[in-house]
Amino acid sequence: MRFFKKKDDRNLMDFIPEKLVQSQTNEENLEVLIVPKFRDFFFGKLLQPKLPGKKAYFRISLDEFGTFVWNLIDGKRTVFDIYKEFEKKYPEEEQSLQRLSRFIQLLKESKFIKYNNV
Repeated sequence: MRFFKKKDDRNLMDFIPEKLVQSQTNEENLEVLIVPKFRDFFFGKLLQPKLPGKKAYFRISLDEFGTFVWNLIDGKRTVFDIYKEFEKKYPEEEQSLQRLSRFIQLLKESKFIKYNNV
């Protein structure tokens, strides 16, 4: 009988993120995530269509960093590939690896992305 969860030896850098929500580019050329208010089956099928236009969705604005990373998520690149591109664009950014990994984890926890190869 096992009481503790087995340690996960997988590395975040090997995961391939894929988008689960839509986005739009705003006037400032930054991405805005368009997230349905109800994403489960019951409320999503019954209530979502009855909500008027903009009230049916949350709009989450990303900053320059978030926009750059979001645009690199294509379902083919690994998190490490995204990190290499980030390092090219922002070589002076301190703690870029920690910032990128935390951002990717937040996207996953919020169910805005999933990992293809898990």
